[in-house]
Amino acid sequence: MIRTACVLIILAFAGAAFGASVVFVDNRAPAGGNGSREQPFTSIATAANTATIVYVAESDKPYNESVTLRKGQMLIGSAFGLDALRTDLHIDTGVVGIPAMQGTGPAIHGTIDVSGDNVIAGCTLFGEGVTGIAGSGAIGTLTIRNVYFKPSLAGFAIYLQDQQGKVDIAGGSIEAANRGSGIAIGGGYGDVVIDRFPISGEFTAAVRIQGRRSGTVTFRRGSKLHVRDALDDAVVITNIDRPAAVLFEDTIDVRGRRRGLVIDRVAKVVMGGTSSLNTANGAALEVHDSGVNLSFESISAQGVAPGTLDEGIILDRVHGPVSITGVDGKIGTGGAILHARGNGIRIDHADHVRVAGVTLSDSGVNKPARGVRCAGNFEVNSTAVCRAALYLRHISDSTFENIVIDGGSAMGINANNIRNVTFGGLDVHHAGDETFESGVLLQEAGGTITFSRSSFVDNAGSEMLIEQRFNNGKIVLDRCILAATGRPQVAPYLMELRSFGNAKVDVEIRTGDLRDNLGSAIDAAASETSSVSIDTRDSSLQHFGHGIMTVAAKQSANARVTLRNNMVVALASDRAWIDIAATEAGGVCADIATNRFSSVPGTVLHLAAASQAKITVVGVSAGNAGSIGAALAAANGGASTLVEGPAAGVPECR
Repeated sequence: MIRTACVLIILAFAGAAFGASVVFVDNRAPAGGNGSREQPFTSIATAANTATIVYVAESDKPYNESVTLRKGQMLIGSAFGLDALRTDLHIDTGVVGIPAMQGTGPAIHGTIDVSGDNVIAGCTLFGEGVTGIAGSGAIGTLTIRNVYFKPSLAGFAIYLQDQQGKVDIAGGSIEAANRGSGIAIGGGYGDVVIDRFPISGEFTAAVRIQGRRSGTVTFRRGSKLHVRDALDDAVVITNIDRPAAVLFEDTIDVRGRRRGLVIDRVAKVVMGGTSSLNTANGAALEVHDSGVNLSFESISAQGVAPGTLDEGIILDRVHGPVSITGVDGKIGTGGAILHARGNGIRIDHADHVRVAGVTLSDSGVNKPARGVRCAGNFEVNSTAVCRAALYLRHISDSTFENIVIDGGSAMGINANNIRNVTFGGLDVHHAGDETFESGVLLQEAGGTITFSRSSFVDNAGSEMLIEQRFNNGKIVLDRCILAATGRPQVAPYLMELRSFGNAKVDVEIRTGDLRDNLGSAIDAAASETSSVSIDTRDSSLQHFGHGIMTVAAKQSANARVTLRNNMVVALASDRAWIDIAATEAGGVCADIATNRFSSVPGTVLHLAAASQAKITVVGVSAGNAGSIGAALAAANGGASTLVEGPAAGVPECR
């Protein structure tokens, strides 16, 4: 099949060149030439009116003119030569002994318009406010070989509108200066192959691809995109349906003053390797409603006065993997989002996302939305749209590693309806400037959400607020720190856990370090018919002013609390270290044993149940409240226990 396609291309060229004549152009020659090798024309436009193949010699002065190539015509510069037409493109010119000459070929200041089945090779095109090669509705193959483009003043190197047929670009380059523009392909169909064709410089716009109906645009190896600066959005790919696609086999490196890479309503975009984006006052990466496979080493965006940055990275309704890898995932190597006044990073409806080594500083602003008060209370407010340094909504099977969130005037992380997501090595500190802005707000978790080796310190509200109304989810904190050393009076709890409706949420704390708050460490409450579980093992809980943990079940809800092998250090307190309460028809099962308590005398374990409620204690034989209290005291180094209301012992919580 491939061989057949090649034969068809060769036949197309052969047909175009059948009976072809060759004319020569050299602007150093005397005027009045006849286009022969000995007496060349001095004008490209004149030559194009007389022959199929126009050969243009390099000289010491430019060709200041534009030319329109008829269907099947070829413009061949001396840097490619006529011999290469026969050997490389299998086109017999009838002329021999004209090989490629050293140099970049004739310098043409103007536009070459194409009509279809055209070949342009071996020259340098200067587009000073105009397009180098332009086509509109051309039908047939366009072949570009060893052409060097020097666009400036917003002029595009290549601009093809509704090209109907293959485009084959190989060799040469684009080097933009003084705000030149790169490649624009609008509409049309047919494959576009860009091979060994680096694109670099200072641009207005580097790449524009939109409205393609079919065919793949491929930037092959050797076609790196290196945008040193872009005045407008650097790379924009929009409105491309299947089976069309855009593939970057080489890397892109973009720096710009607006958005870096924009992908909107595109069936397929693939990019890999060590690509990077770095922008000011515009999102570095913005993807909407598209199928992608994207990989970057780093992505950075910052707000620079007098301008502003709304959001640094946006992934909205994205299908397929997106990765920011950093250098071996190390902290600070994946880029930085600075001074974003909306969300630092917003990911909404996506899966298989990996973000590593990114720092978000002074990003996230609690800007009020109509009908929403971003106060983090499920019973009163809808906080799903509230801004954050890292905003996550409806994402699954994703990983966030070695991310630093430093400051900002909104919550650190707002995660809503996320499923099977892993966070590792997070450092969230000093986020928010109001007491309801938590370090992490996690709502409607699904599957298992894991935080490992992470720290949440000195955020404006609680360090972590978990709320669940509809979903069943599990949250695991492995070797995590929650502390309010610098803001000990701000929030009443380091962690708040709430369940409503018929939801179910389980929280496990493994080898945790919870400390330094004038309030308490954990407050868990279940209401309606929901259930909540808090399981803390092998952890340190110390330096609190109002006890360690409060667990409550009301209405027909159920709660389970497990405390095993923890070290508890309590200050003088007007409350119990651990306060467990069941009201109305609520039920609590408690597994509280083998902990080490070090505290001021007089503090207690407090279990309280209403007449219709029930508290059960694991590992204690059924008996009266006094025997349960004695057993708990014995299991916890003599800590005094107060039991009020109905209580019973059971082998295990069910």
